[in-house]
Amino acid sequence: MKFLDPDTESAVRDFLARIPADIRVDRAILFGSRARGEHGPDSDADVALILHERGNDGETLMMLAGLAYYAYLDTGIMVQPVPIAIEDWRNPGEFPRPGFLRTIEREGIVL
Repeated sequence: MKFLDPDTESAVRDFLARIPADIRVDRAILFGSRARGEHGPDSDADVALILHERGNDGETLMMLAGLAYYAYLDTGIMVQPVPIAIEDWRNPGEFPRPGFLRTIEREGIVL
């Protein structure tokens, strides 16, 4: 069952609001235990970021991790960003872990 509690939504929206405009996010999808409503108080919020450009370079990953940390300080919920290029999202068979993308699509909540 897909579920989005107010605390998780607040934390994820806080994180998303921090992403600069030059990181072009097509969509953000909450997945994992918080999307399934099975999370505990210390669970992180897994968020797939579907990006128009590749976002798995070290600089982008570090920047997103920093933004997630600041959102954690404000909300108490750690957001775990997972950047995915839109080309990979549209062609999961060419992605190294297509099952992972299918899981995000199946259980995810688009924000």
